[in-house]
Amino acid sequence: NNLRRKRQQAIQLADEFLRAVFLDMFGDPVTNPKGWDVKPLKEIAVVTTGNTPSRKEPDYYGSYIEWIKSDNINTPSNFLTEASEHLSEKGYVVSRHVAAGSTLITCIAGSFDCIGNAAYADREVAFNQQINALTPMAGVNSWFLYALVIFSKKHIQAASTNSMKGMVSKGKMEEIRFICPPESLQEEFERVFALCRNKRENLDISMAELTKSFSSISQNAFSGRL
Repeated sequence: NNLRRKRQQAIQLADEFLRAVFLDMFGDPVTNPKGWDVKPLKEIAVVTTGNTPSRKEPDYYGSYIEWIKSDNINTPSNFLTEASEHLSEKGYVVSRHVAAGSTLITCIAGSFDCIGNAAYADREVAFNQQINALTPMAGVNSWFLYALVIFSKKHIQAASTNSMKGMVSKGKMEEIRFICPPESLQEEFERVFALCRNKRENLDISMAELTKSFSSISQNAFSGRL
């Protein structure tokens, strides 16, 4: 149990290290102390709002492509979790979908705290209307854009038009202004991020193995096999 606690602390430190690296390289993305160029989001990424293919057409649903919902974004990992529902090829045609390298953001939610949650798409996905996807334009690094979003959550929430629940429309999202440092610096950050992700993945695997072992030992102890 002590080992599991130490692994959990290591995971938290890895996440804090990434934030520290981002702030060191780029400064606070909202106050912009380093004086980077600032642009509305529509000038650095294509914003796409998802949709729901008609439920009256069962042929739209099948196994061709994942159909992402907000719960796939609320993940402890950087990546979208696997969708529980998929669309057919017919559904794909009428859906909104984006390529790998896009960042998906919860923009309509029952809880204000969920507004601005984000996850990275490491494969092509379709998604529902509670989500806006950002596909980086030329000159914008996809991992930098993702980090910029996750470290600007309160900035995104400030654009919400409904304080009780939460909604950031495509139009509002496109007008949010973000820092835009040189691409070479963005790429340098991606290299550090890749190292952090690798470390985090190894810690996650180790944590899962420790949890499994701890569970097995506990079961044996309670059943009197120890």
